[in-house]
Amino acid sequence: MGIPIIFFQRNFQEHVFFSLQQAKLSNKFSRVILLGTEDTHPLCKNNMEHYLISDYCRGARQFEAIYVHQSTNSYEYSLFNFQRRFILKDFMKQQNLELCLVIDSDVLLFTPIDSSDFHSFSMEFSWTSFISLEKANAFCSYVMMQFQNPVLLSRTLFYAQKLGHGLVSDMVLCDLFHLDHPEFPKCFGIFSDCFFDHNLNCSLPLYLPQLELLDGRKKVYLRNNQLYCQKVNSRDLLRVCSLHFQGHAKPFMKHFISSSFPSSSSPLFFDYQFSRWIPCDP
Repeated sequence: MGIPIIFFQRNFQEHVFFSLQQAKLSNKFSRVILLGTEDTHPLCKNNMEHYLISDYCRGARQFEAIYVHQSTNSYEYSLFNFQRRFILKDFMKQQNLELCLVIDSDVLLFTPIDSSDFHSFSMEFSWTSFISLEKANAFCSYVMMQFQNPVLLSRTLFYAQKLGHGLVSDMVLCDLFHLDHPEFPKCFGIFSDCFFDHNLNCSLPLYLPQLELLDGRKKVYLRNNQLYCQKVNSRDLLRVCSLHFQGHAKPFMKHFISSSFPSSSSPLFFDYQFSRWIPCDP
């Protein structure tokens, strides 16, 4: 049995099924688990598992009692983004899971995840993260401490403003968690020959090797049923482990399901303007 892959979703949205389906296609021996509501149960097919968020909310309720809303997003949205960490912790304990991959419902996964090389990629992206039970416990304790201590909360707020975020969010706490734990490795999802995408709509930070863009998004190539991105001013390719279809990129997800990739003897690239795979120039 492979490492479990866990999703959260509180309402029915079509793109969620694409994420679940692609996770199963790329990791056929892993449990693909959706923590959701009664409304989201129909999204789970073909041996996908569905559990109710409401059955794993003990820690989440404890956090709600101390949560201080400091965000430009809505109270409910921001609160749940934190609570899902506590829900995950309680779910892992009850299911006896020592390690899992947690990804958001707008992320498509294209690589087997059992390789231990990936497992240190943890808590850098709130939307794609390998999380051990030990790390889940540590992060939840850390988050509780930030909100219980006014001095730490003030520091968190200052850090969020410095980053230019919409004030305090789970992403900001992930950043601070790493800052306060320099012993945890950081890689920004990039490995020697592949990468986990932080956002399809964005280039990489300037201190990292840049990837080609097309219409403001990462240019994605299809070769031999495998996805790649190419480094700028280079012929070097990075294999795509995942793509994060954040925001307005979600409609493209249905074109990136590996079971429906077009068959071609020559390389293709995805044209965002016409939503189709087309041959590369010779």
